[in-house]
Formats: sequence, structure tokens, C-alpha cells
Amino acid sequence: MTSSDLPPTGSLRDVLARVAAGDLDPAEAARLLDEDESAPSVEHPDLTDTLVAPTASSSVGSVSLLAGGVKLVVVADPTVATAVADGPHSVRHEGSTLVIEAPSGEGYQVRDKPKYLGWVPTVWTGGRGERVTVRVNPDLAVSLDATACSVSVTGLHADLAVKAQASSVKVREHRGTVHGTSAMSSLSLVGVVTGDSSLVCEFGSLDLRLQPGSDVVVEAVSEMGSLRIGDGHPSSEDNGMRSRGSTGSGSHRFDVTVRMGSASVVAA
Repeated sequence: MTSSDLPPTGSLRDVLARVAAGDLDPAEAARLLDEDESAPSVEHPDLTDTLVAPTASSSVGSVSLLAGGVKLVVVADPTVATAVADGPHSVRHEGSTLVIEAPSGEGYQVRDKPKYLGWVPTVWTGGRGERVTVRVNPDLAVSLDATACSVSVTGLHADLAVKAQASSVKVREHRGTVHGTSAMSSLSLVGVVTGDSSLVCEFGSLDLRLQPGSDVVVEAVSEMGSLRIGDGHPSSEDNGMRSRGSTGSGSHRFDVTVRMGSASVVAA
């Protein structure tokens, strides 16, 4: 496929197709996905809110969000028992986990990897960039699996697990632990980290800002990438490939790994 065969940029699907074809740099793709947050979303007047509340036979202990090709907005809402979703989606229970899939069903499919770019997932999305808003009880653990998405998460007070591929993910006002992997994506997190956590960034960027109340020792390793830890207390252990910094009493460990990407860790 040549550049003349590719669709013009302007949608999440088009951007990812250009990356998979080798016509667009992954870093530039992440920037385009990040800018796409301000674009108008597609309206779906026929769609209504879906409220899923715990029942006597099925108590929800966590929420799993599976998203492909959508603009996903996750907001903490203490008035919600479990989760409320607005936009194209489907809901199911897997044990004590409530699974919300957007757009729905087979919303995205990971195909065979391209011949010359083995690390790039070829993903065809069914979301077409629609906006999906999910309100979640802030005390429920949340796992997020996003492919070719623009995602914002605000106000969660429990464990957060993130898996991002070719996506832009912003987490704000988070309190708790965080674990995840980010490939060909930009991941930005601002919050209070209070337990053992870990993040892996590959072919992308990671911006971590630890707010007052965080209690971790950050152990960061860079493999063919750039790494910066600046919390106001310079570490003598920084040799350009491995850095260490702490905030609070350092009761917990926060592992950060960067592979062919960049990471910045700052303590407020």
C-alpha cells in the first residue's frame, strides 16, 4: 500500500491505518490522536443511558472498559451504584466484573501484524470516533483496554489498570494504585499514588505527576529511550538509563519502564 492508497487523516481509523502502513510515525500518530479530542463527536439520538446496578445474585466489584475507535470519557460519580454508560456500547457480567464494551460487540479486531512493522497492531475500528461517556462509582476498581481511542479518566479512588494501543489517555484526580502498558500511545497521569504500581511505555510517551499524599519510591528504567525524574530531590543514582526518586515516606514501589519512548516523572 502506498501513501496515495491511504485515506486522508482526520479519523482514528485513518490515523491507525497510516501507522500500520508505515506512512506515519507513531509519535506523530499519538499527537494526532491527542488533538482529535477537541473534534466534534458523532451524535446518536437513538441511544439512551444504560444503568447497571448490583442485584442480590450478582454483586459488582469492578468495572472493565473495552474500547475501540471511540472518544471515551470516564468520570467518577458517587451517586452511581456501579456504572452508567451513554453512547454506543454493550454491557455484560463476567463474575463480579461489569464489562462495558464500546462501541459494542466486535467493536475492534486485531489482525495479523504487518510484514515490515511487526510491533504495530493492525486494528480496524467500528467506533468511527463516536463519544462514549461512562460514569463510574469512584470506589470501584477499573480496568481500561483502549485501541485507537482518545480517553480521559477523572476522579477515580481505586485501583486503575490501563492497556493502551495507538491511543491518547489522560488520567486526572486519581487516588490509588495504577498498573498498565502503553504502546504507540501517549499516557498522562496526575494523581495520588498510594500503593505498589507499575507502568510500561513502548514507542510513546509517559507523563507522570505525583501529587501530595503520594507515598512511593519510583524505580525507572529506560531502554533505548529518554527518562527524566525531577521531584526537587535530585538522585545520585541517575546514570541516564536508570533513575530513582521518592515522594512521601516511600512505603510502596512504583516501577516505570520505557522502551524506545520517553517518560517524565514529577512530584508536586
